[in-house]
Amino acid sequence: MELFDLTKLKNKKHQHYVPQFYLELWMSHDGFFVKNSMGAVPKIYLKKTTVDVGEENFFYKIEMDDVVWDMLYYRFGEEAKSNAVIAQVMQDLFMLKAMDDVVTKGIGIVNNDEAMRDNAREILEYLKRHHLENAYSNIEGAVSIEIESFSKSQNSDLWVPPSAETFMHILVFFCFQSLRTKQRMHNLESQISEMYLERGDESIQLNPEQKKSVMKCMLYILSYQLCQKLFAAGCSMTISKNHTKLNYLTSDCPAMYFDKASLQAGAKSFGVMPLSPKLLVHISVPDENVRSEQSIKMVDVYDAGIIKKANELVLEYSHNFVFAKKKKDLRWE
Repeated sequence: MELFDLTKLKNKKHQHYVPQFYLELWMSHDGFFVKNSMGAVPKIYLKKTTVDVGEENFFYKIEMDDVVWDMLYYRFGEEAKSNAVIAQVMQDLFMLKAMDDVVTKGIGIVNNDEAMRDNAREILEYLKRHHLENAYSNIEGAVSIEIESFSKSQNSDLWVPPSAETFMHILVFFCFQSLRTKQRMHNLESQISEMYLERGDESIQLNPEQKKSVMKCMLYILSYQLCQKLFAAGCSMTISKNHTKLNYLTSDCPAMYFDKASLQAGAKSFGVMPLSPKLLVHISVPDENVRSEQSIKMVDVYDAGIIKKANELVLEYSHNFVFAKKKKDLRWE
């Protein structure tokens, strides 16, 4: 049997937790500005490309052995029985686990061909590095065309109403962007110091890579569930169109979700996300006792003070980086 040509596998080393298509909405012909708060003193500088912004090398790499799979199955197995989307995600992850059983543990191998098995190991490593990255990229591909088109349509003073398709694409993008960031992973890791799998009489402590893999997969699945939850709740969207000279900022945590019951009368939670330097979406989720249907509307904003308040929120909930179309947008204080 012929070995697979491994040179055909193209590695995506720069794996973005803030999509490039989104960051490019803040690009001018000169580039865009970054406020980096990682050092003792924040730095502001110009970037001419989004390739190495909002990313980390192989950020979405996972392990998928029997321990990781069992943890995920115990968490989502029952839900997958009644949720076709979760069932498909779990099936795709199971395929990785099944490959690990064969390639790593040798389960089911009768005639062991070391060259063939080494070749299969390389393919499996590639798939583990790219499975979640490709899944997120597919979602980005599905939503980016609509969001880019809608953003461009709002660059003039002509009134272009958002459509039902715009509503769904923004909702999907918001939900996945809420849970995929580096900060979200960091917060989850700090909250869960150790993870154990109870399997019969056996108690297995997950190693750091197994724990990270469970968390990454959980956040991916929970993004689907958040989207389904907000849609079923009858969430509404208000898109603010910025007519001022001050642009909206965005950050490495652009989708901000506040799940507090006492926000306002009839509201259970809400989300905020800049869509471009001139657009920002508010997503409101009604209380269980309030009947509501999905809706989307636009409002015009001419008050720079309102833009400043939104930018204060972006700064407050950023992790390490804030992004701006113009340098002066970062110095409005």
